[in-house]
Amino acid sequence: MVSNVSLVGRAKEIIEEEKCRIIEIDSYTEYGAKTFRFKVRHWSYELKGKLFGFKEGTLVIIIGRLINDEKGETIIVAEKIEFLNDGANEIVAL
Repeated sequence: MVSNVSLVGRAKEIIEEEKCRIIEIDSYTEYGAKTFRFKVRHWSYELKGKLFGFKEGTLVIIIGRLINDEKGETIIVAEKIEFLNDGANEIVAL
């Protein structure tokens, strides 16, 4: 069973009623690009900490674990959060 995750993605909107933030990840294959959206909560389950301080578009690194919420949806609980850029400059993959 996989429960630990690491991801690099863009910080998007905050969903206050669910105390989480959307993180988007782009996946590129020979068939085209696809964007995945994940709900991420701060480990304290509160609307505080780095996760909610970033502006939209900031490229972030999140290390955490998977849980299921009350509705059965999978959510990432962020245990470590860092940022790679502030979203002002585009990072281009080599």
